[in-house]
Amino acid sequence: MDYSNEVDNQIIAGYKDQSGSDAFGRTIVSSLKAERKAMFGGQILRTLGIAALAAVTIYLFLKQKINAVIAAVLLLVVSTLDITISSYKYFNNDNDQYAERRDSEKLFVSADDYTSQNFAPDAIDQEILKDKSYHYRVFNMAGTSNGSPFSESRTSYFHKSVGGYHPAKLRIYQDIIEKYLSGMPNPGVLNMLNTKYIIVPDPQTGQPGLIPNPDAFGACWLVSNVKVVEDRVASLKVLGVTNLKDTAIVEKDAAKNLAQPQRDSLSSISLTKFDNDKMEYQANCNGPQFAVFSEVYYPVGWNAYVDGKKAEYLNVNYILRGISLPAGKHKVEFVFEPESVKKGRSVMFIASILIVIVLFGGLFMAWKTNKDKTTAV
Repeated sequence: MDYSNEVDNQIIAGYKDQSGSDAFGRTIVSSLKAERKAMFGGQILRTLGIAALAAVTIYLFLKQKINAVIAAVLLLVVSTLDITISSYKYFNNDNDQYAERRDSEKLFVSADDYTSQNFAPDAIDQEILKDKSYHYRVFNMAGTSNGSPFSESRTSYFHKSVGGYHPAKLRIYQDIIEKYLSGMPNPGVLNMLNTKYIIVPDPQTGQPGLIPNPDAFGACWLVSNVKVVEDRVASLKVLGVTNLKDTAIVEKDAAKNLAQPQRDSLSSISLTKFDNDKMEYQANCNGPQFAVFSEVYYPVGWNAYVDGKKAEYLNVNYILRGISLPAGKHKVEFVFEPESVKKGRSVMFIASILIVIVLFGGLFMAWKTNKDKTTAV
C-alpha cells in the first residue's frame, strides 16, 4: 500500500545526473506515487458510493418500502451510472482535449481516424492490389526497423501475408520460419507458399521497394514425383534442397498406400473459389496425379472432398496439403468444419430448447397457480 512500482527504481537510476545525484528521479517517483494514491482513492470513493446506492435500494425493497419494479429500475439506473462514469473517460466530446491526450493516455480513437493514420494504403499496396487473382501472398521484409517479416501486422490488413505477427503460431510453421524464412529466405519455400510479391528495403535509402516474383507456384500444382522420407526431421532438412515444383515430400508413415503420379503436361488443377472456410479447385487429370495445395496442413477441422465424397489428404512438404487424384475431371474442396463447432452448435440448440421449455413451463405454472387461487376464492 505504498503505491510503489517495479519501474520506480529504474526511473531513479535513469535520471541520475553527472554528480551521481538521483534527486530528480526521486521527485518524479514521488509525483507518480501521489498520482497513484489519488487515482486509487478516487476509485474507492466512487465504488463505495455506487455500492451504497445499490445497498439502499435493496434495503428499501426488503423493508417493502418500494416494490420490485421500482427496485429493478433503481438498480438499472445505478449500474448505468457506474458504467457511464467509467466510459466517459474514454468516450467524450472534448475533441481538443482528446487530441492532446489520446497518445499518452490511449483514449478512444474512432475507426476512421485509426484507419487513416495507420492503415492507409501506400503506393506499394496500391500496386499489389491491382492484382485481382484469387490467391497470392506477400512477404514484407521492410515492415519493421529490424527487417523481420514476423514482427509486423500491417501487411495482413491488405494482403495474404507469409509473415505477420502472432504470439501463438503453429509449431510446424514456426519451424519453417526459423529454418527457411529468417535472414535470407529460401526461394523454393517462398515459391511453394505462393509468394507472388516481396517487399524489400532499399540498402541505401531504407525505403521499401516491390519485387514481383514470377516463379511463385500458385495456389495449387501437380507434381510428377513423390519423394518419401523417413520422418519429420528428414522432411524439414530436404525441403530446402528439393525442386518443390516437380516433387512433393511425404513422410514414410503417411505414404503406405501412395502410388507415384503419372504427370503429363496436359493435366491441370486450378483454384476456382476461395473463402475463409472453404476452397474449391477444378482438376483435369489424364492419369493418376498428385496435387499439392499451398495451404497449411491442419487436420483438426479441415476436411477434403473429391467430387462431393470425403477424401484423405496428406501432410506434404512439411507444412502443406497434398492429395492423390484419379484420372478424369474432379472438383476438389477443402472445408473447415471442426467437430468442436458441430458439438457446440448441438449443445447450443439443445440448451435453447430447454430454455424455451422452462420459460413456457414457468408461465404455465404461474397461470395455473393464479387460476387455482381464483377458483378457491
